[in-house]
Amino acid sequence: MSLSGGTPDDSTPRPPGAARYKRFRAPRANGETLFDPPSGDLPDLVQENRSRAAGMAYQLLGTSLLDLRAQARQALRADAGLSPEHASLPLVVTGHQPELFHPGVWIKNFVAGSLAKQVGGWAVNLVIDSDLCRSPTVRVPSGTPASPLSETVAYDALERPVPYEERSVVDAELFASFPERVGGKTRGLLKPPLLLDEIWPSATTIAAAGGSLAEAITGARHAVELAWGNQTWEMPISRVCDSAGFACFAIDILARLPDFQRAHNAALAEYRAAHRLRSPAQPLPDLHQREDWLEAPLWCWTAADPTRRPLYARQTGRMLELSDLAGQPWRIDLAKEPVGQLADLRLKGLKVRSRALVTTLYARLVLADLFIHGIGGAKYDEAADHLAERFYGFSPPQYATVSATLRLPIEYERATPQDLTRVDQRLREMRHHPERRLQNTPEAQPLIAEKRAWVDTEKTKANCHERHLAITSANAAMQRLLAPQRESLLETRSRLRGLVQASRVLDSREYAYCLFPAERLRRLLDIKR
Repeated sequence: MSLSGGTPDDSTPRPPGAARYKRFRAPRANGETLFDPPSGDLPDLVQENRSRAAGMAYQLLGTSLLDLRAQARQALRADAGLSPEHASLPLVVTGHQPELFHPGVWIKNFVAGSLAKQVGGWAVNLVIDSDLCRSPTVRVPSGTPASPLSETVAYDALERPVPYEERSVVDAELFASFPERVGGKTRGLLKPPLLLDEIWPSATTIAAAGGSLAEAITGARHAVELAWGNQTWEMPISRVCDSAGFACFAIDILARLPDFQRAHNAALAEYRAAHRLRSPAQPLPDLHQREDWLEAPLWCWTAADPTRRPLYARQTGRMLELSDLAGQPWRIDLAKEPVGQLADLRLKGLKVRSRALVTTLYARLVLADLFIHGIGGAKYDEAADHLAERFYGFSPPQYATVSATLRLPIEYERATPQDLTRVDQRLREMRHHPERRLQNTPEAQPLIAEKRAWVDTEKTKANCHERHLAITSANAAMQRLLAPQRESLLETRSRLRGLVQASRVLDSREYAYCLFPAERLRRLLDIKR
């Protein structure tokens, strides 16, 4: 696999005094990868980050950040079933929602596993099961190469959106028949066997044994990774957020929530200004205030009502109140072991989960020696760097960005919008400058000479009308001579339009990894181990 890949563009225009931001673009060529920093620099970056973390001086509820890192990594090691010495070894972390994502996302897991092996450490993939399961479907190409369509195929029934950790498989029959229905849609385009046919029996077995939808999809994927020699450990973010280490991290933010809100919103404002973004939702929304309640960078819900809502907090003296603004508040006395009190609330059904920026801040500040982002996460985590500088007084250890582009192995005639533009330019030239395409046509020479004479004639008030009519008349006469060429170009344009539309369907890099043949994926993911 090529590791050179694309490189980020860090030339984003900046207001005076603003931070420099990189502009990441997905690799364009099939099989191309993106590494930032370059892949060969990642082992050194792991060591640099370990040294950098040793100098992070910050106290959370009387615990130093260094001690919290040690405790949290020991807990993560225990959850993964690893020996105690693993907690002190280099740790590479990545993460994503438990979805059937495209190969450009999946490559992060293989880079994490390969890098961990290089540096003598271990790798963890955080399964973001706190995200909402909105639509359990994948997009697939159907039809023929000449006339393809983009359709969706469901792998489970639609339900109201709830976090993945709360979502079981609703329709076991629909779930089990997923490969067959995908095959029916893609038969004219994709040659079996697909990786989907290999992984789905494992997914149905996990679901039948009572596993959640996230566990079924994650378990089936991870089994393939292990079979292909990539050693990582899967860790749901729900389990991480239930740990004492995360509780300490979250309560520290809640106890200083006015400061965190200011730092959070200022970092996002700086990012929007640098990127000239007008939408207040990009890259992430600000945190808001509702009367005396401040919005926290956390989600919450209860076992009785798994409706995910923002967590709000307010503080009076040492008493911290938490609320989803939909029910009775929960109270924590900050002077009486608040971490234990949050654990007690969890036992009573309250679930507190990290939102995007806090997920990566916790991963980078507390868990990882290197966190590997995709392109989307890398964009918003630049804002996280500046948030940390404002709130903690230092930047987190540096992260890496990894992605790839892999297209389905479908043979068809390709065309690009640029091909269509070139034909349109030729048609425009025929209309306005037909003489350029008739230089070697004898019967056009008198018309060309007449037009040239009038073009060379200085335009005056007296001759402007006559001059215009003469040039227009010469152009019209030459158009008749170009009729066969124009008709041919119009046919070409019509054909190219169809090909461009087909290319939009067939050339997408967003198709799920399980729609590819296993061997094609192996070639992309074959990182030196």
